[in-house]
Amino acid sequence: MKKSHNKVISGFGVLVVGVVLFFTYGKFFKKNSVVGAGVSTFAVSQAGESFESEKKVKERVTFPDNPYQDIIVNNRLVARGHGPNCAQRYAFIKALLSRFDRPITVLDIGAAYGYFSFRIAHDFDATCLMISDPKLERMSLAQLCALNNSLDKVSCIAKRINAKELEQLSQREHFDVVLALNVIHHFPKNQWKRAARAIVNLGNYVVIETPPEGDRTLGREFLGDIMKFVESKRHAKIAKIPRHTSPDKHATMYVVKGENSSKKFVSLPQGVSLTTFKLLNGVYPTSQMIKKSLAQLKENNYSFLSQDLFVQGKHIVSAVST
Repeated sequence: MKKSHNKVISGFGVLVVGVVLFFTYGKFFKKNSVVGAGVSTFAVSQAGESFESEKKVKERVTFPDNPYQDIIVNNRLVARGHGPNCAQRYAFIKALLSRFDRPITVLDIGAAYGYFSFRIAHDFDATCLMISDPKLERMSLAQLCALNNSLDKVSCIAKRINAKELEQLSQREHFDVVLALNVIHHFPKNQWKRAARAIVNLGNYVVIETPPEGDRTLGREFLGDIMKFVESKRHAKIAKIPRHTSPDKHATMYVVKGENSSKKFVSLPQGVSLTTFKLLNGVYPTSQMIKKSLAQLKENNYSFLSQDLFVQGKHIVSAVST
């Protein structure tokens, strides 16, 4: 594979550096350049689909005013966020994911209102698991999963996850892609490195976005150390994103090659084990939805052993038929 020449593309104030994604093993990226000539626009649902209109959703649901992250329902924007530009950032992630030629699994750590997972699930029919701290958001992510009723493959865990739990998760589960967007600096000073190592072990490819030194944000005293950690891994820089906290600063978005082989996970169903889901306070699918799925599995003579059951979006699937 040939390396692409660096390109500088301006779009909505973002400086985009052309991506050189060349890893010494694997053949993940098939084309020379990931970044196109502009930022993709937000495609809304087509007329005639059996989903509620944006107006009808807003009539029956109260969304937070000025949320941190854009809020979308069935691929329609219903509330504009005040944080970093979601559409710009998603354009770079979408370009990376388009290199897969099969359905993928995604873990979204610090998912907030689920913007990136909902768009990925819509565009790629991906199986997405989101983890979000319920104390940080003003609207339940489980409620948003239910509102996004055009999507069958999204699930969520409501938990402020710590480094130890991420390490345990990396020993039990594995994903094609992990998103850790402006997340690592939220861990305590004595935990961030353990958390970062676990995150890199959780996926084949890990998208990490992190603020620069001098940014006025949490964890500002170790922002430089986070960047050094990321750049010590097999990585590529894919974007510079203006910071909402410091207009003169730009966060760096990286794609990092995961360090934990996924071979032992290959034969398992897409999703996350039901045991892991319960241990980490999974909230969508709801308990009622899980009971319904289990009843359907029982009718079709599938294994009910805990190690054989997986959460795949709103459904429970079994790895073994009896």
